Parts: sequence; structure tokens; C-alpha cells
Amino acid sequence: MRFSGFLRQAFGVGAITVADRAAGFVLAVVLARWLGPEGYGIFAFVMAAAALAAVPVRFGLPEWLMRELAAGRAGAPLAARTLALVLATGLGGAVAGSAVVALAAEPGSLRSALLIGLWMIPLTAALEVLGHALRGWGRPALAQAILTLVPTLLVLAGIGALIWAAATGTAAAALGIRAAMLAAAALAGLALALRLAPRPGAGAPPPAARAMLRAAFPFMLIGAAGVVMARTDVLMLGLLAGTLEAGLYNVAAQAAALVLLVLNVGATVAAPQFARLEAAGDRVALARFAASSARAVALAAAPVGLLLIVFGGPLLALVFGADFGAGAMALAILAAGALISLVWGTPGFLLNMTGFEALSLRIMAGAAALNVALNAALIPAMGPEGAALATALALNAQKAAGWLAVRRRLGMDCGCLGLGTA
Repeated sequence: MRFSGFLRQAFGVGAITVADRAAGFVLAVVLARWLGPEGYGIFAFVMAAAALAAVPVRFGLPEWLMRELAAGRAGAPLAARTLALVLATGLGGAVAGSAVVALAAEPGSLRSALLIGLWMIPLTAALEVLGHALRGWGRPALAQAILTLVPTLLVLAGIGALIWAAATGTAAAALGIRAAMLAAAALAGLALALRLAPRPGAGAPPPAARAMLRAAFPFMLIGAAGVVMARTDVLMLGLLAGTLEAGLYNVAAQAAALVLLVLNVGATVAAPQFARLEAAGDRVALARFAASSARAVALAAAPVGLLLIVFGGPLLALVFGADFGAGAMALAILAAGALISLVWGTPGFLLNMTGFEALSLRIMAGAAALNVALNAALIPAMGPEGAALATALALNAQKAAGWLAVRRRLGMDCGCLGLGTA
């Protein structure tokens, strides 16, 4: 593939990502207003728990499958075996988890929501396998749409139908709609995979399940670190402070994510340029581009972050509902942390694109462990504000460590305040 074609695909994935984040933000607003702080807190808590429980079910297999398919070392039979493996594991886990929740949890809204959320795990894992298979076959934009945008739009339509029918807003109802729409998206992804898959004879025969799990294990570690970084705050806040606080915090996190959205879009476009300049051996141009792209992202994100810091409370109350204005301080902390993190540039992407992905993984794992420890220490005393502070500190620790690693290994300053070279 030529670089121009790769860049077009990066722009396509970026556009779909922006559309998905916009749809996800609208969905969060609709759910918060429909469910209220307590119901939305239960929904957010179950979603965080399901994401964490899905890590051993996925076991890094979707990412490993994508690599094998893209390299031409395997074909449709491996994709089929991977799909069967994660579905079997996920269904077994859902059955066992349902039995535990039914016996151990007290009757109520949270137990009902957990019982439904458990069945989202195999559906999500299957969708991940199908999406990564499409990526391996050279359809990244289509895969991104199937993995994220389509399910979000379907859930938004389903929730809208319930609201139009004047149905009572409960977390269990919202999660039930999500589970049904995940199943619909998975069926659509399966139809696309069957249509786009190469002929059955392509690639070597698939290995045994044990060999697949052994090969995918490093990818599971990477995925686990990412999930811990993304979901620890909501999950631990629900456990330590209650689902009401988790709901208030989650809307603040949704709003603060708008700052990092600019970073993610910029990194999606910049990452292939990092790889091209590294492959060409032009470290001077790479250093300059890393610093200039970091400055462009920071300038674009700064107005959004400052707006959220100064007017966060009124904006939360206006958009999500009056009860959610209580999350103003958590939003200010998260937005400030996100803004500060922009100073460090995009060291994770830079390390991954220049052959230091193992070092990047170690940094992410360390930040994930720090995130858990800080949440455990700060949430009991500070509640949602403690979760926000823990997340902001862990994020900046990760970015600072990455910046230092880039400086030492690549000899450059990738931050937005630097000139590129060390």
C-alpha cells in the first residue's frame, strides 16, 4: 500500500472515530436524562465491570488475529476458530457469572443490570474478533464502523424508541437494548466477514487453541492495561462510594473526553507519518514533525479544555440535567489533567511507530497500576473528585514517562513546548 492510500485510510478511521464519539456523547446525554444520576451510575458501573471482565475472554485474540491475517500467515479458518473460541469462553463465563450474581447479590436494580451486562461480554468479544478480522483483510474504516459507530447508533435508536413509547428508564432496560444491538451489529459484522474473507485455502491451517492463547498473551496484557486505565475510575468509584457518585463522575468523564478526542484524532493522522519518517531514517524531520503536531493538537484542544474548566458546572447541568451539575469539580480536574497531558505530545504513538512498543507497554502497565493505587487511596476521602485526581495524575505520569523514554531512546523532545531535538 502506498503512503497516500494509508493516509486516506487513517483519515477515514479518524472521521468515523469523531462520528462515534459524537454519537456516544449524545447517547450519554440521553441516558443521563432518561435514567437520572442513580440509574445512570448503575449503567456506567456495569459497563465498566463488563469491559474489565471481557479482557480474559478476549485474551488478546482479536489483535493477534489481525496481525496474522494482515501478514498473510492465516486465512478465514483461523478467523472462524478464533470467533468460536471467544464465543465459547464468553458464554461459559456469562453462565458462571450469572449463577454467582443470582446467588450472591441482593435483589434490586444493580443485580438485574449485572445479569444483563454479563451477556454483553460474549457479544462484545465476538464483535471485536469480526472487526479485527476486517482490519486484517485491509478494511480498517469498515471495521471501525462495525466495532464502534454502528452499535452506538443502534443503541441510540433503541433508547429513543423506548423514550418515545414513554417506557420507564431503568439501567436494566438500557443494558438490554445495548445487548440486543450488539447482537445485531455482530450479525452484520459476520455477514461482512463472510463476504470479504479470502478463499478458504488462504494461509496455513489454524493452530490448536493452546497455541493460539500462548501467542495472543502479550496482546492481552496490552489490552488489560488499556482497560484498567480507561475503566478503573468508574468501577472503583462504584465499589467504594456508590453508583450515584459513579453516575455523576461518568458524565464529567464523558465531557472531559472531548479534550482527548482532539489528541486521538491528531495522533491517528500523525502515526503513519511517524512510521514513514522513521523508516526513511530521517530523525531530524521526525523530531520536528512530532513537536509541531503536538503544538497543533494542544492549540486545538486548549479552548475546549478551558471552557470545561471555567463553565463545567453550568454546562453539565444544561446538557445532562440539573442533578449532574454536582460533577463540576470532577470535570474541572479531569479537563485540567487532559490539558496538561497535551504538553507531553504523543510519546506512546511515537514509541509504537519506531519499534519501541515493548517499552510503551511497560509504561502503560505501570500507569495502570498507579491508577488503581491512586483511586484506592483517594476515592474514600474525596469521592468523585478523588477519582478524577487519580485519573489525571496517572495519565500525566504515563505521558511524562513516555516523553522521557522518547528523549532517551530517540534523542528528541516530542512535547509541544520543545523544538523537536533533545
